[in-house]
Amino acid sequence: MTFSFKGTNTGDRSGQEVPQVYLRPSAMVRHAEQPVRKLAGHYKVRLGPDESRRVTITVPRRQLQYWDSVTDGWGTGTGVRDVWVGSSYRDLPLRRRATVRR
Repeated sequence: MTFSFKGTNTGDRSGQEVPQVYLRPSAMVRHAEQPVRKLAGHYKVRLGPDESRRVTITVPRRQLQYWDSVTDGWGTGTGVRDVWVGSSYRDLPLRRRATVRR
């Protein structure tokens, strides 16, 4: 799963940011405890003053999985998942939905 967005430094000095991707757990999984939001990926980007750049964050497949105590193994949380992107879990201005398939 890959997410792309445009990052812009609106300041007058160079700076860096670490955008983060968070996922809501799969609604298809009801028998396993999962966090409300899970940090699934991040990427450090450095931008000059007034510079913009396309940022791409790839979420590893393992981040879409959960521990299934019934089968004693990893399961994939399929279905529609809410996705948030921002600078921290408190600042998530970008929101989308993505469908996870096996």
